[in-house]
Amino acid sequence: MKNNKNYTILKRILSYSADISSIRNSINDDFQTYKNNIVYKHAINMCIQQIGELSKHLTTEFKDFYSEIPWQSIRGIRNIFAHEYDSLDLDEIWATATKDIPELEKFCNNIVKQYEILDQGAVKSRDIEEEDELEL
Repeated sequence: MKNNKNYTILKRILSYSADISSIRNSINDDFQTYKNNIVYKHAINMCIQQIGELSKHLTTEFKDFYSEIPWQSIRGIRNIFAHEYDSLDLDEIWATATKDIPELEKFCNNIVKQYEILDQGAVKSRDIEEEDELEL
């Protein structure tokens, strides 16, 4: 599974999603705190930016197959962070952190689990084939 590019990227997206959850759980988790606490704000924003950056590295086939996910918007928010940081809409970013990221995290978790189940099946299948070859 380590050779699967999409799997690796999804695992990294999950890591940044978990970081957002951890940050939100460690600080008074409300919009005013986000808006006024620069460390909190920058920590959340950096994770969202990294998720946007990672999304561009998913294969086109993967993004086309899972077209229900707004990949262009995810990538677009990264561009806003990178090029227009001083004009961020904090209400929109907070909504992303509190609503969109948890939804993306659920999606990524499901896909990662599917990859891992398929990988386990392939390993078991190889083991059976190797056992059959040894018996011959």
